[in-house]
Amino acid sequence: MAKIGICGAHGTGKSTLCHQLLAHLKRQSWDIGLVPEVARVCPFSLSIDQSPDDMVRTLIWLMNAQQNAEIEAMSHHEHIICDRTAIDRVAYSHVCATPSIYAAMVAWAATWLKYSPYECVLKTFANPSYLTSDRIRNTNAAFQATVDEAIARALHDLSVDHHALPEQEGDVYALSIVAGCLSRTSPGEP
Repeated sequence: MAKIGICGAHGTGKSTLCHQLLAHLKRQSWDIGLVPEVARVCPFSLSIDQSPDDMVRTLIWLMNAQQNAEIEAMSHHEHIICDRTAIDRVAYSHVCATPSIYAAMVAWAATWLKYSPYECVLKTFANPSYLTSDRIRNTNAAFQATVDEAIARALHDLSVDHHALPEQEGDVYALSIVAGCLSRTSPGEP
């Protein structure tokens, strides 16, 4: 069983990369599923301008939804690719909530990662030229950069080994990393 996490700021090509990896690995006959970005179905506002209490409610919902989606996908597939991770949820709490909420989210994620680790984490790079309006994502380049820094901090604070994807040919690099991870966790499979 391998759980692959793709993390990074909004508008950095995570979903595109997840679908490319999924398609390639399915063609190779891997039993692999996708955990889609749960924020797209969040019943609460994702606005950074909401009240602190509303922001905490949103962050808690997102972390719960992330964990539940991963558990469900793992019950159906030998391997999964996660379009976002618990690490992303921690990073957004650093940007959008108080230090005490960030500390609580770090502790929550650390416990989750202890019992359900990502065998491979890939971090996308922030590129403001990728930002497009889709009525969900914030298109402010400065905010994207702030989130990118917060993800780096969350990876550090959670002691998560990861691969930073290069701006050029990141999909090719990602495929080689993921293929290696799958081969290590499931020797003899495709």
